Amino acid sequence: KMKSSPLVSIVIPTYNSEKTLVKCLESIKRQTYKSVEIIIVDRNSRDKTVEIAKRYGATLFKQNNKGPAAARNKGALGARGDILLFTDADCVVPNNWLKVLTDSYKNILRRDQFIAAVGGANIPPQKTNFFTKMLGLVQTTFLGSLGSAQGKLFRRVELVPSIACCNSLYNKDILKSIDFFDENLGNIGEDYDINYRLRKKGYNIYYEPK
Repeated sequence: KMKSSPLVSIVIPTYNSEKTLVKCLESIKRQTYKSVEIIIVDRNSRDKTVEIAKRYGATLFKQNNKGPAAARNKGALGARGDILLFTDADCVVPNNWLKVLTDSYKNILRRDQFIAAVGGANIPPQKTNFFTKMLGLVQTTFLGSLGSAQGKLFRRVELVPSIACCNSLYNKDILKSIDFFDENLGNIGEDYDINYRLRKKGYNIYYEPK
C-alpha cells in the first residue's frame, strides 16, 4: 500500500545537454505533484549542463561516460524515493505527468500486486524535422520499438510487454531485486531488456494513455 503522496525520484541522465535540459527541467518544475526529488546523473559534460542542473536544485551525481543505463543505475541507487521515474534530458513532460503516473500506479496496484511499472508514449514534438517525425512513426511498429508501447496511442490502460525509459515509473525495490539495468547494453535496448527480465520474474508492466 502506497502513501497518498509518496516521494518520487526522477532520474535524468545527461551528457552535453545544455540545449534541451532547461525545457526538460522547466516542465518538471511545473508539475502539479510536488513531492519530488530531481536527480541528474551527468556523464562528464563539457558544456553548461551541470550549471543548469544546480540552478534548478537537482541532486547531482557524476558518472563516467558509460552510457545511460549506468547513469540510470547510479541515480536509482542514490534516490531517496521508493518510486522511480525516468525521463531524458531532451524530453518535455506534461504538467500532470507525475500525478497521472503515480495515480495510475496506485490504482492498478489495488487490483494487481505484481505491477512493477507504468509508462506512456514517446511523442515527437509538433514542430520538428522530417527525420524526427519518421523516427516517431517507426516507433509505432514492433521492430522499431522492440515491442515497446512508447509509440502507441492506446485509449485505455493496457498490459504491455515493454515501456520506454523516457516516460516511465518503476517500483525501486522491484528494480533492485533484478539488479537494475544491464550496463553492458549501453543505450541499445536496455529498457526492453529490463522489462523482459521483470516479466520473466512474474511482474507486470502497464501503459497509461493519459
